[in-house]
Amino acid sequence: LGEDNEWPVRESALVVLDQIKDQAVSAEAVKPFLESSSDSAQRTGLWVAQRHPGWSDQILELVISFLDRGDESSANQVTDVLKGYASDPNAQRFVAAKLADQAFEHHELLLDVINDAAPAELPGPWVAAIGTCLGDRDIRVSNAALTIASQRRIAALSNDLAAITDDETRRVASRLTALAAIDATGVLLEGARLELVLNNFQPEVDMVDRRASATVLASSPLNMDTKQLLANEYLPSADALMLTTLMQVFEAETDATLGSSIVEGLSKNEDAANLMTAVQLERLLDSFPDSTREDAEPFLAKLEASDDELIKRFLRLEPKVRNGDVGRGRKIFFSEQTACASCHAIGDEGGTIGPDLTTIGLVRSGHDLLEAVLFPSSSMVPDFQTYIVETKDDLLSGVIGHETQDTLTIHTGAEESRKLDRSDVLAMDPSPISVMPEGLDSGLSDDEVIDLISFLMSLNNDRFLEPGMKN
Repeated sequence: LGEDNEWPVRESALVVLDQIKDQAVSAEAVKPFLESSSDSAQRTGLWVAQRHPGWSDQILELVISFLDRGDESSANQVTDVLKGYASDPNAQRFVAAKLADQAFEHHELLLDVINDAAPAELPGPWVAAIGTCLGDRDIRVSNAALTIASQRRIAALSNDLAAITDDETRRVASRLTALAAIDATGVLLEGARLELVLNNFQPEVDMVDRRASATVLASSPLNMDTKQLLANEYLPSADALMLTTLMQVFEAETDATLGSSIVEGLSKNEDAANLMTAVQLERLLDSFPDSTREDAEPFLAKLEASDDELIKRFLRLEPKVRNGDVGRGRKIFFSEQTACASCHAIGDEGGTIGPDLTTIGLVRSGHDLLEAVLFPSSSMVPDFQTYIVETKDDLLSGVIGHETQDTLTIHTGAEESRKLDRSDVLAMDPSPISVMPEGLDSGLSDDEVIDLISFLMSLNNDRFLEPGMKN
């Protein structure tokens, strides 16, 4: 490690000493590497520092200074060090102090570190810092703080989140996310907050705001008058997103009057037969009295006939899936009408709750892709299986994301997720219902479905359009 040696020799010696003899290397020995002008020596110093959380009070100020370089590589290494130190009380206080420092320019990165590295129950200094960041004037910082609050349902932040929810000058998406994050188990959704949700649940509203409204509606306690309102006024005109949400709202209900309203609302909906299956209706009405299920028999017969028609549509379109226009199919995929990209990524575009489709054309046939679009619950990808997760306070449905020994994250929607402490999870069972709604194809003509499948078949990693098929 002596200064008489070249940096490559000193780097090798540092790594070897750190590996073979516990505590042989000190923070003071690593500081010269972090302070050197050699990029390689600095990277080595950061790598060794990451392995020693006990050094936090000696080197974190030096480590954090690497962020001022503005390059991605330095940011990634600093992030790794901070994640490695996440359980250290000194590091926690250091991060909290930096978040409280308005002159510090990397609040968003620190919030991402907290969200990725911390256990489900955050230490007090971090909770206070997140509360401060919720009111930050930089929308990126406040949104990053809101993401943490949304995923973790931090009771101590309920007042801050309530203030955002009720602030009419804030973006609708932020207000709805805050509302979903409020730790108000058992508190009814009503009044101005219910009005906010319902106003942004309408089909003409931006899809991001609609999905946020759907998340709040599906997860919040509602009184019977509100449920009757939804059955009488919203169910008759519900589209795919709205119907999926309302089915969650009505799940496990037993009231006969509400059951009759649900059956009547579904029967009035001209598209409902294309948006749900007979099995889903039977599951929805399972907890209602026999009289409700008897009232539903005509609509159930309609659903069974619609299921038969969907099979006929599949058989009619399957031979033609190679004949579509890939360019038009791409526009359909990224359109707000289908919202495919809100859950699925292609290259750098799209969401992550569903499988990445960048190379789907290499591994799935046209037959498989058409089946996945028309019958989403019949062919779920194992890594994206929908689960029903019961916790001490809630019942959630979604796709399991990042897992650690102590926590798991469940994605309940395209832009909504919850981070749970495993000790709070009472049961977790596979769901037969895909997070992808039924009936997304119902608004597409046969030619549009063929175009969409042809586009998906063309996806082969480095080129999205097959030669000769561009429009």
